[in-house]
Amino acid sequence: MKKNILAIAILAAVIANIILSAVVLFSVVPAANNANKLVEKVVKTINLELENPSAATYAKVPLKNRKTYEIGKGITVNLKKAEGEVKNRYALIDWSIILNSEAADYKDVSANLSEYYAVLNDHLVSLVKAYTADNLDEEEIKRQMLSYCRTYFRSSDTGVDDELVVAITLYPVIQ
Repeated sequence: MKKNILAIAILAAVIANIILSAVVLFSVVPAANNANKLVEKVVKTINLELENPSAATYAKVPLKNRKTYEIGKGITVNLKKAEGEVKNRYALIDWSIILNSEAADYKDVSANLSEYYAVLNDHLVSLVKAYTADNLDEEEIKRQMLSYCRTYFRSSDTGVDDELVVAITLYPVIQ
């Protein structure tokens, strides 16, 4: 008698397992596949938007002609507080400018570059502190800073418009 009850209990557990497996198979798996397709579409869209428009120009500059100048190291920026946030949060920034050493006005720009540090760092800090810790977009900041540097140097007739590249490292947010 005990063996029959045990066999019936095992049979009931097996049947329950088969039913639950069927529910998962027909309800959860298709939903997960749809979510996966949506994530793939979003990733493809983001990749298209994050392409560097100056990459073609930058690739034309040989590696040996690229000279890096460190503009700011260890700059701590107080980020904007998110709604309901009590603590201050910070970003730590290191950034540099890469110039083409074969550009016609490279000597003028590189010789006077230290004079521009304060203005360039100030603009970068104003860009970064407009973000909260949750929406800090490093690629967007790089694009905006590159645009600003191109405008800034063009206004002083340096002509390095196509040879200027900004490299920014934003470290994880400090709390």
